[in-house]
Amino acid sequence: MNAKIQLLTRADDAGMSVEANEGIRESVVRGINRNVSLMGGGPAIEDAAERLRGIDACFGLHACMNSEWLAPRWAPLTGDPRLCDGQGMLPGSRDALQKLNPEPEVVVRELASQLARLRSLGFQVSYMDEHMYFSEALHGLRPAFKAFAKAEGLIYRMEIPTVPSLPKGQKPADEAERILERLRLTPPGLWLSITHPIVDSAEMRAIHLPGRAPGEMAAERDAERRWLADPRIIAACDGGAVRVVRYDEL
Repeated sequence: MNAKIQLLTRADDAGMSVEANEGIRESVVRGINRNVSLMGGGPAIEDAAERLRGIDACFGLHACMNSEWLAPRWAPLTGDPRLCDGQGMLPGSRDALQKLNPEPEVVVRELASQLARLRSLGFQVSYMDEHMYFSEALHGLRPAFKAFAKAEGLIYRMEIPTVPSLPKGQKPADEAERILERLRLTPPGLWLSITHPIVDSAEMRAIHLPGRAPGEMAAERDAERRWLADPRIIAACDGGAVRVVRYDEL
């Protein structure tokens, strides 16, 4: 494993559910996550403000223009119909967002509302990223986002690559070994690890995407929570082989 890897570890979707908030808390307190991305319009964002208070993490705006799960779903904070589907919610996919084709200023106004919501709950927001990389669906958003982030004093680094996947056919014994092998094959440099840790529950097993069975997402994300705090992963990151970093350290 190369000692020159800087690993930007990030937990996404805080505010989606109580179980996501608790899984993210564990991934910071007991594991290697150092950055927490918050959904300003998420249905459990107030719980996140209580549950994540005082943890040693860098907080970011997880800019969200999609509400893709069958449940829960949520509407834009601005209530702007140009951002809504037929049910008055944020669209369920990037394709659906592209069909709505809202102007950049409409999207930025919604982001400003999401950021204001997070700040009103006491979060010190240092960076911004995108849920589902949705700006790729709409022309002209990236420049507008860069201007918004600069004006709000937010770090906006969408160019950082994610840790490479394993070659096809490699099947390590368990999830932690799979992550360790990916890190062993990662070249020197700055890399991003995006995770979505949760605590599994009956409520979480009911949250799923169209076309996927209930429980699949919950099992995958609960497994992420467990490997993030696996002693082997922590040892690799504590021993100098990999250094985990925060956005505000870049």
